[in-house]
Amino acid sequence: MVSVLAAKHGQDLVSDIDYRNYLHQWMCHPDQNDIIQARKASDLQSNDVYKADLEWLRGIVWIPVDSVDYVRVTKNQEMVNQIKYKKADLDNCPNFTSVVDPPEIVLVKINSVSQSDVKHKETFNKVLKGKYLFSPDTPYITHSKDMRKLYSTILYKGA
Repeated sequence: MVSVLAAKHGQDLVSDIDYRNYLHQWMCHPDQNDIIQARKASDLQSNDVYKADLEWLRGIVWIPVDSVDYVRVTKNQEMVNQIKYKKADLDNCPNFTSVVDPPEIVLVKINSVSQSDVKHKETFNKVLKGKYLFSPDTPYITHSKDMRKLYSTILYKGA
């Protein structure tokens, strides 16, 4: 007898009957909305109803090929697709010939070279950098050259 009781006690420990609290069936009048709402809430919480709904949903397969949303999404994907968008341009790429620059573009290029500081100072930096450019005809320049000779200590000591 003790072994039977021990077996029952072991079965109670192993089974999950005590862990689950199954909700009972509600009996109410059809016009009692608060009890109907409570019953729906308890049904939503019920594990059995959830599993039954899940099994029911697994059997349903619907491919919305002709639905409005599916058609709209496929059209949008075609519009956004970069490969299809660029395909016509890539097909015509070997036939492309460059157009001669119009006069406005030529004028802009000439003006950009004229206004460029680098191009403006290019000859000075290459050829004349560090040298003083002057015209030798002015009297101030000739006077400064003569005064340089007078004040020079090398010429004074060498003479």
